[in-house]
Amino acid sequence: MTNEQIEVLKDVIDTLTTVKDNKEERYKHVINSGGSDHILIVNRERHLESMIEWAIDLIGQNFDVEGEE
Repeated sequence: MTNEQIEVLKDVIDTLTTVKDNKEERYKHVINSGGSDHILIVNRERHLESMIEWAIDLIGQNFDVEGEE
């Protein structure tokens, strides 16, 4: 594992820990579509789902998860 990959994992862990500890009921998400930003208000469950999806995407971009055994 490279130093960059270790930093990515630390970022994922820190972010998910912060998200888990934040108990707000509503969250503002900014979606960029076609060069313009749209604001979407989501509930806690959808926010957690979005952050987990972000973490999976980030890990997939930085690790060869399909080719390793």
